[in-house]
Amino acid sequence: MVKKLLQSFGFRSAETKSRQLRERLEFALQQNLGQRESRANRASNHL
Repeated sequence: MVKKLLQSFGFRSAETKSRQLRERLEFALQQNLGQRESRANRASNHL
């Protein structure tokens, strides 16, 4: 019974970790896209 609890808890913690990583990745991607867009806007403004 304890083993099952530990296994389910370990799986759950691993699941939340991967979710946090995915959220962090998506956030970084959004920031990169935003920076790229603002850079493109600046470049087109110079023209």
